[in-house]
Amino acid sequence: MSGLNQAKLVEQAVDEYVGRHREEFAERLDRALEALLGGETSALAYSAGVAEEDVARLGAVRLRSLRRLAKPEAGDLGPLQRTRGPVRAWL
Repeated sequence: MSGLNQAKLVEQAVDEYVGRHREEFAERLDRALEALLGGETSALAYSAGVAEEDVARLGAVRLRSLRRLAKPEAGDLGPLQRTRGPVRAWL
């Protein structure tokens, strides 16, 4: 390791780390791909870290509803969402 510059040392360390954890990375990628290909319920459960059964129990979540929550239109705001200050920031 003597004589290596910082870039080479970091590159070697990353290569070694990836080599040691290759199977774990592959399993995680497979699970993520499976969740994405499994539909909305599967993807939502995976991203939230909960079981698909829990998502199904709570009911289907429509993509349109998620978009509206992310950026509601002015006419879609409920009374609590029209407030200002800390409550608005929390919502």
